[in-house]
Amino acid sequence: MTLYEHYGILGTIIDVSDDRKLRIRENYLLVIESRSGSIVECQRATSDAIKSAKEKYSIEKVIELDSRNEFLLPGFIDTHIHASQFPNNGLGMDLPLIQWLNKYTFPVEARFSDVDFAKRTYNDVVDTTLSYGTTTAVYFATIHREASEILCDVAERMGQRAFVGKVNMNRNCPENYQETTQDSLNETNLFVHEILNRKSELVEPVVTPRFVPTCDKELLIGLGDIVSKTGVRVQSHISECKQEIQWVAELEKSSKHYADAYDCHGLLTERTIMAHGTYLTDTEIALFKERNAGIVHCPNSNNSIMSGCMDVKKFISKGIDKIGLGTDCSGGYSPSLINAMRFAMITNKNLMLTEYSNQYLTFEDALYFATRGSAKVACIADKVGVIDLGYKFDALIIEMSSKVNKATKLFGHESIKEIVHKFIYLGDDRNIKQVFVNGKCVKSTTDGDVI
Repeated sequence: MTLYEHYGILGTIIDVSDDRKLRIRENYLLVIESRSGSIVECQRATSDAIKSAKEKYSIEKVIELDSRNEFLLPGFIDTHIHASQFPNNGLGMDLPLIQWLNKYTFPVEARFSDVDFAKRTYNDVVDTTLSYGTTTAVYFATIHREASEILCDVAERMGQRAFVGKVNMNRNCPENYQETTQDSLNETNLFVHEILNRKSELVEPVVTPRFVPTCDKELLIGLGDIVSKTGVRVQSHISECKQEIQWVAELEKSSKHYADAYDCHGLLTERTIMAHGTYLTDTEIALFKERNAGIVHCPNSNNSIMSGCMDVKKFISKGIDKIGLGTDCSGGYSPSLINAMRFAMITNKNLMLTEYSNQYLTFEDALYFATRGSAKVACIADKVGVIDLGYKFDALIIEMSSKVNKATKLFGHESIKEIVHKFIYLGDDRNIKQVFVNGKCVKSTTDGDVI
């Protein structure tokens, strides 16, 4: 690959504004600085603007998008995915959460004590998610520090932006896949500081108590202390299914509710990424709003392992600003956020039908959650999630053509908005022509010279 100091892109840019409406900019010029990965110019592509930019930045390479069937999107941000469950994608979809964990999930995660297995699997994970347009992933790994560091290595090498969590569990899990409290805290401390000390532009650690049923008070207190001292993000699960909620109530009798079990230990903060929230009460939602914590909608998983249907519109109506989207592999069977967007819309429409509401999610809402919304949840909205001046260039070149995917053939009457609509419903990895992270092309289906 040739590395240019600056390069340009000419074409149609699509992203979503803060009011969850599509922003369409036709015939635009972007200039990206390769070293920093930042967008240094974003303007209408007049002949004067192109000439001026080429002279100012000594641009040698300009990627020209086909205005008939190509456009730019922000890279997708998967704010909840279990990298270690990748071998189980598509398995166990006939079991509810707790049974599914015991039969499928814990056994496969225990295998990551084998570093060779970890290397092979994590290479597949990052390669596949990049192919599906995931430029940022918030990963659960396993309890194994060495394997978790391998996932960090792989993401860095392949060029994916990633937040990686070494999982914590000290109760209610198999003997061969369980830590002592002290080991869990010590290994987490070592993991967090090792990854922080790398000072990577792409990869950061995240403290990861699996969920309250597998973490006792002493462990949660210790993890809260690590978060307080280092300022790193937190990720976990909450209120995914009714059986789990009842279990937490029995285990943590002193907590007011499930969210309080995290909050009282300093684990519900503005840098918390909490998956599911399917059955959060109004009181808990108010606490999320007060703490400015993020919530991740995982609709494929919620449907596939029969957990429930999260009412995203309810969260929006109650002032929750930080809502993202997650594939939740392998509870969700697909590693594609395009699939997750479709599930989000279908889930909401089913709720609308049963509750006689007209508050359905549009494809613009879904794209927002997969990009700008997830960027807010991951606390990187100042860097990515949109395509604009000063942001990092994490982006996808989308090709809508029967040549790559017969389902996305265009017939000439579609507006640009309708073309994006069609991509969200019918597109897949075949339509993703190139993937850029931090200004670098990390995946490409084209031959020849790429950035």
